[in-house]
Amino acid sequence: MELRFVAELATKVRTIIPTEHQWLKSAEILSRIRGKKGYDVNKLRELAFDVLIALSARGVGATLITCNRKDFAEIEKWITFKVVYW
Repeated sequence: MELRFVAELATKVRTIIPTEHQWLKSAEILSRIRGKKGYDVNKLRELAFDVLIALSARGVGATLITCNRKDFAEIEKWITFKVVYW
């Protein structure tokens, strides 16, 4: 059942891969967040992929849909992107 679902989903969705620029921008944002908020390495690791997701969604004009309001609300303070909290 799951394999069929994933196979069907793969034909209907677009895969978005972060660009080199987005990786570099992500590092810059995480550095600024660390300087301002004093987050430790573990928290920054948690945020790292979320920042890339936000940058990638913004890059293609997509709206990001997430249940992770806390982290993405923090990321919104540093970059502009469209987000819906579910």
